[in-house]
Amino acid sequence: MNIESILTKNRENLKENASTYLDFIRGISAIIVVLSHLRNTFFVTITESHLNNIFVKLFYAITGLGHQAVVVFFVLSGYLIATSIFNLIQAKWSWEKYLTNRLVRLFVVLIPALFLTYILDYSTINFLHNAVDKIQNRLSIGTFLGNLFFLQGIFVPTFGSNDPLWSLSYEFWYYMIFPCLLMVLFSKKIIVKLAYLCISFLLLWFIGLKMQIYFLIWLMGAIIVILPKLKITNHIIIKIFKTISVLALIVACGVSRMATIGVSTISIQLDMVIGVILTFLIYQLLHYPNNKPKSSDGFKIFKKSSQIISGFSYTIYLLHMPIIIFAYSLVSKFGFSKLQFSITNVLIFILMLLGIIGISYSVSLFTESKTNIIKKNIVDVMHGGFNYKKIEQEV
Repeated sequence: MNIESILTKNRENLKENASTYLDFIRGISAIIVVLSHLRNTFFVTITESHLNNIFVKLFYAITGLGHQAVVVFFVLSGYLIATSIFNLIQAKWSWEKYLTNRLVRLFVVLIPALFLTYILDYSTINFLHNAVDKIQNRLSIGTFLGNLFFLQGIFVPTFGSNDPLWSLSYEFWYYMIFPCLLMVLFSKKIIVKLAYLCISFLLLWFIGLKMQIYFLIWLMGAIIVILPKLKITNHIIIKIFKTISVLALIVACGVSRMATIGVSTISIQLDMVIGVILTFLIYQLLHYPNNKPKSSDGFKIFKKSSQIISGFSYTIYLLHMPIIIFAYSLVSKFGFSKLQFSITNVLIFILMLLGIIGISYSVSLFTESKTNIIKKNIVDVMHGGFNYKKIEQEV
């Protein structure tokens, strides 16, 4: 089977089988990141907890997987972006189309998020009088522009209180490097191949060692696109592999979390393990879907909810941290002290989570949900009303 037929088959599988599960993974990963930052901000550490039972440990374990969820994002992003790139190469590669897709997708949420971060952080400092040095030192125009052009972690820190912006620069530069590497393979002229090879090396040098290492994790997802389907027909074996993969992913995330408690650096080796396991799981979801009927009410609810939360997961990711810091500063003004684990406090925690999700969803109605409309308007302006062919479904 050649690469073209593999890509065609993978597109069919994604459309018919795997998209719901990938939506769920993306949506739940965004929520886990919010859970992590929300608990870190509003609750005492587990060592300061007055209780030490299985429920406390489970609560802190589930709400401590923010970094691991970002690793999941990288693998998933690698697969989805590589799919769109290969689709565009099959049609006819165009940097204009590709960059329009990517930049509109990024900026439609990033620009409002940066302004909202500034407004909330400014209010935190000047009205709530919570003079957080980290926020004050990271609200300059230079830092704003650096984050706008994805230079956080390279030349500038993340903007204000919005620490999750660190991963966005990783994503952007991977979006630039990966197609350049592919052009080395697919370009027909030697001089063009050499030019793309030089650009690829320059970009890899530019982003530095840590981003280079996590690019390998991102590439794990991209590799799935060109992997052919293995001929496995035994449904029991398929179910066993899926079950093992899910359990292994849970264990790997747990081990990774335990290994980083009290440590300032994340174990890259464990992140690599998470990436490998998730790659294997996505491959199975893509090629070996469940045989259960998809018309049941339960699956319809699962599918709809996965689509909804995935549809504004990017907005959740970029907005939640400044909202959390502002909310914490607001309640601190009235003498709030960090929460101990209890049923009441967990319910308060859930209400705060729902509030962040609600705010993010409301903002997404004017930003993320308008991505395709904004893209079409930009293309119309660029081409003077030219009838631009519909690009592959945006990821």
